[in-house]
Amino acid sequence: SRYLFRNFRIQNAPNTNLTIGRNGNGSNATVHDITIKNPASDAADPSHNTDGFPIWTQYVNIYDCEIDTGDDNVVCDDNAQYVHVWNCKLWAGHGASIGSYTKNMHDIIYEDLTLDGTDCGFRLKSNRDRSRDVYNIIFRNCTMTNVPSPFVLTSWYDKIPASPVEVMLSPDELIETTPRFRDVLIQNVKVSGHTSYKSSPKNYYGIFIISSSE
Repeated sequence: SRYLFRNFRIQNAPNTNLTIGRNGNGSNATVHDITIKNPASDAADPSHNTDGFPIWTQYVNIYDCEIDTGDDNVVCDDNAQYVHVWNCKLWAGHGASIGSYTKNMHDIIYEDLTLDGTDCGFRLKSNRDRSRDVYNIIFRNCTMTNVPSPFVLTSWYDKIPASPVEVMLSPDELIETTPRFRDVLIQNVKVSGHTSYKSSPKNYYGIFIISSSE
């Protein structure tokens, strides 16, 4: 614990770029002035699973970084708590994300971010086999340009239903790992260049929220 990463560049990683912690271990990290550069997931020669900063632990500060990649630019997963990401630039990638593994997660702040050309802006994603209570999530003072899906919250990771009717036709039992997202704040976020289109349900809306049926 208590470690620092700063002042370097990662390019063309074969998988995730800088994984911070695991299983709640490796806490108290500071990361700044790092550039990450990988092909986008829709490039002619794409990269996949190249998350920029996957976070799996507590007390993490990330600032003054640039992430251009083929998966989540920055993502909090199981055991991410008291995480602060600010003053970063996100280019190609899946945006500032939470999940899909969302156990033991709370008090996460993404702020003062510039997102340009990411396919999602803020993305909270989970499924009923991998979650619990997720709370105190803040997105504030951010700017998005040319982002097709500015805000997505889904309990149907990788399988978004076509409509709310489809959700209610298949009710599930409430279990321990059912996703529960609460106390989520979006504040002072400016979006420009967003064009609603019907290529998929989540791309049609500026804000798209779909919970599990239970």
